[in-house]
Amino acid sequence: MLDFGLRGDKLRRGGRTPTRKGGDMVTAIVLINTERPQVRSCAEALAALPGVSEVYSVAGAFDLVAILRVSRNEELADLVTGDMGRIPGIVRTQTLIAFRAWSRHDLERMFSIGEV
Repeated sequence: MLDFGLRGDKLRRGGRTPTRKGGDMVTAIVLINTERPQVRSCAEALAALPGVSEVYSVAGAFDLVAILRVSRNEELADLVTGDMGRIPGIVRTQTLIAFRAWSRHDLERMFSIGEV
């Protein structure tokens, strides 16, 4: 087991991210290949979908990476296989469902005292 010098109980854990209302969210990372001339239009269409919190253009084997946050697995299935599948120019996707999340941002916020 890797030890990052952080206690697991001090971190937000799980693929289910807490929401502001106290519920949990299912988080997924989707790696996306597009037709070359349609990278930008695909990114814009993805970013407009409910449940897609971020879209990044990236270098490497994939053209885009989308971060999805929804409240239920069924919503994730509809988003990935339905909504995203209807966007012209998307050629292939690979979906990674998050089990646990560790965030330096969350740790800094947790240990800051009145700092912004």
